[in-house]
Amino acid sequence: MSDRARTRTIPVFVVVPPRALLLDIAGPIEVLRKANLEQDQLCFEVRHVGPGETVHCSVGLRLAGTAPLPESLPKEAIVLVSGAADQPLGVIPDGVDDAPMETAIVNWLRDAIRPGVRLLTICSGALLAGRAGLLDGYECTTHHAAIEALRQLAPAAKICDNRLYVEHGERLSSAGITAGIDLMLAVVAQEASHSVALAVARYLAVYLRRSGSDPQLSPWLVAAITSIPPSIACRMRWPPSQRVIGRWKN
Repeated sequence: MSDRARTRTIPVFVVVPPRALLLDIAGPIEVLRKANLEQDQLCFEVRHVGPGETVHCSVGLRLAGTAPLPESLPKEAIVLVSGAADQPLGVIPDGVDDAPMETAIVNWLRDAIRPGVRLLTICSGALLAGRAGLLDGYECTTHHAAIEALRQLAPAAKICDNRLYVEHGERLSSAGITAGIDLMLAVVAQEASHSVALAVARYLAVYLRRSGSDPQLSPWLVAAITSIPPSIACRMRWPPSQRVIGRWKN
């Protein structure tokens, strides 16, 4: 069925920052693509926007064709802000300065996000929202490696440690990378139906749909790397010095 025949459309604006972490974009948007195919009542209408037409992403590709940041947003829109990689694969050309592009995103978010528009941050995309003051007073989270940076940038935010994703009013935030898929599945369940979200998860070969209250730091991975049993690891709060991507210090 064509998108025009659907009874409801939700505009989704994907903000593509410099050094965009590709899975932060591809994972959640693949959820929406499949959700559009699984039912004929709701259409997630996706546009990719940003301060630059072309950016280098985390896996070494150039992402081109990004539309300019819009002057205004329609009501009921979703704005998804991707995270960024500190060290993308390959070589970034000399002379590329990401700071102006990041500042442009922050300023745009501050002006564009209004009541009726949901802000959804993936991974370190929360840092841009925090700089814009849009997380002040809201419960939120980000990737465990960026939690301390978010605390410094948004001291008025209610930051939740070791949470897969957090929903607080019109602010939705996730740990990022694969957790962006979990958060978008939750959005699909709310907007379309639980059965549609399950069908999408099955298509994506998601082994288990995780909830927002699940921990970022898998107790099973901790058990595989350390001698701590999963039953204990899942209740532990890991200090910043031990939150290391890919391994946990003993």
